[in-house]
Amino acid sequence: MNIKKFLKECGQREVFKLLSIYIVSSWVILQVLAVVADPLGLPDKSISVLILLLIIGFPIYIIYIWRSRLSKSWKSEEDDSSDELLNKRKFRQMYFASVGIILFLAGLSVTFIFNNTISSNVSLKRIASNDKIAVLRFENLTTDNNLDVIGEMAANWISHGITENNAGQIISQEIVKDYSDAMKTQNKKLTSSEILTKFFNPGKRVIGTYFLDNDELIFQSSVIDGLSGKVLISLERVACNSDSPLKCIEELRQKIVGYLIVEQDGKLYLENKPPKYEAYKALLEAKNSKKEGNLAKHLELLNKAIAIDSEYFEPQSLRISYYYNQGSYTIADSLIDNITLKSGISERQQNLNNLYKSAIEGNNRKVYLFNDYEYKIIPDDMETNTSQMVIALQFVNKPEDVEAIFKSGTIEELGIENCSLCIDRIHIMSMAYNELGKFNKAIKLLEPHIDIIEERFFLMPIFKAYANTNRKNAIDELLTKLKLKISSNDWLYINLFTARQFLLLNQKELAISYLNSIINTNNKEGNEFIIAEAYSELEKYKEAEILYSNLLKEDPVNPQLIVGLSRCYFKNGKMTESDLLIERLEKLRAPYQYGTIDYRLAQIYASRNDEEKTLDHLLKSIAQGNFYINETFKNSTSFIPFSSSEKWNDILTYWH
Repeated sequence: MNIKKFLKECGQREVFKLLSIYIVSSWVILQVLAVVADPLGLPDKSISVLILLLIIGFPIYIIYIWRSRLSKSWKSEEDDSSDELLNKRKFRQMYFASVGIILFLAGLSVTFIFNNTISSNVSLKRIASNDKIAVLRFENLTTDNNLDVIGEMAANWISHGITENNAGQIISQEIVKDYSDAMKTQNKKLTSSEILTKFFNPGKRVIGTYFLDNDELIFQSSVIDGLSGKVLISLERVACNSDSPLKCIEELRQKIVGYLIVEQDGKLYLENKPPKYEAYKALLEAKNSKKEGNLAKHLELLNKAIAIDSEYFEPQSLRISYYYNQGSYTIADSLIDNITLKSGISERQQNLNNLYKSAIEGNNRKVYLFNDYEYKIIPDDMETNTSQMVIALQFVNKPEDVEAIFKSGTIEELGIENCSLCIDRIHIMSMAYNELGKFNKAIKLLEPHIDIIEERFFLMPIFKAYANTNRKNAIDELLTKLKLKISSNDWLYINLFTARQFLLLNQKELAISYLNSIINTNNKEGNEFIIAEAYSELEKYKEAEILYSNLLKEDPVNPQLIVGLSRCYFKNGKMTESDLLIERLEKLRAPYQYGTIDYRLAQIYASRNDEEKTLDHLLKSIAQGNFYINETFKNSTSFIPFSSSEKWNDILTYWH
């Protein structure tokens, strides 16, 4: 029996008619559910679940057709001729072969639908406790969209007041918005109320609206039970001139906090008094500019906010952070002093000032403690959470603390390509795993993202993890793929970094192949420093000397080049020239270097196998505020011979 005869037989026995009944019925059921799902309050995944059930039921229904219709409609095979018997058997074979194919396709469909709808690529932590307070944007009932910002101002100001008096831990509108954005990446639309119920279960919610009555702005607000929705208190309406909305907001803040605080003692928050309305708007715009990556606009708007309201603390604090992150430490230091001299500074404001001051001074232990204070106030704030991860790992070398901070973030992973903080968090966590020797965890964390984020800093930890788990094939495959995607400079540097990982593992033969890839590159222009470093790692100091010397002529105060050339001079028997470069390096000392010069001196003395001077300079370097990063201290090939020294642990635990 061929396929044509098989299909004809199915038609004669009404198989297609029965199947069409199932398909049409399924379609009708789906249409009905799509209409009634929202009114009945059914979950978003109800339709997806029904589709899965109908797909699973389809092959079962086909088997049912056989058992109930086909097998019973045939006469006993004893009365059949040999040809009829053969046709029946072939029909049966083709029928069940078709069932097998349909089962296979159904299985693929179920897997696809489940992965894309039922399971979620976004990892959102559900918060079981219900002692939190949700404060969301007030609803704008005016017809003026320009007044939307007032709703955000009201929520933020009330949140600050609750924090001020330690009245509860806040679930802010920013956190809810992050969750909403994350759900949108999965094509799931949830209201703020639904997000709060599903993921946070707050004990209380502060809600409010505002509208215009001629020139007056009228606010009304309530505190409701987060679980039952019962109104706990409805506050009296507050009215003020539409040009001065913060007067109303401040009055509301005091009333709401007065209700929440009961008998608790007060605790000061970020601002002592409401900022001017225009200054607040400028600050919000500044924050948005930073998220968009426009740092010039960010600084411009911070300065605008400060010019409008010179007593507004937050933009002044953010301006210090901007200059510190840009490496303008002198400016940042002077701005800290200006704030400190002002009277009436609050406890939290003083803590932030102390944080920046400690960072400027290079006192990493204090940086950790002061930022921990801020982190405990707002652990769900992604910027504060990420900062604490960085400080724990790179400032004080406590990789064992990082995972708990990482997991305390309310959002562990958004659409990573659109979330710079998500990239930073995953990168930092992977480095911490590497430092703890949990290389497989680092690989599991990074691998889903290496085809999306192809920046050198993000990729380096996975090469370290691959090297430490003997996965050379994975390294080579990834390098081959990246060669076509990233710049030659980045690609060569990753080769250098990988080679150093194998040198740290005392696997020199494996390292040599990557170093040779650098030396033999066709893209030598602009990559001379990396090539010089490769020659140096191969102990080909004469070739390295030529490159370092030429580079240093173009950049005579570059500490890395001075170190490289000084080491080559020493290895090539030019002691006087090597010592002169040490003197040049010493003359480069200046404020706010955070141990850079001493670290470079330690590298030179390490090449001379001078253990005492090497470790002394490393200790001075870390004491001045240097950082523990991917390629320094125990992660540097310069110091391999000294890792068993008694002083080595003192260096690694200096800020503990």
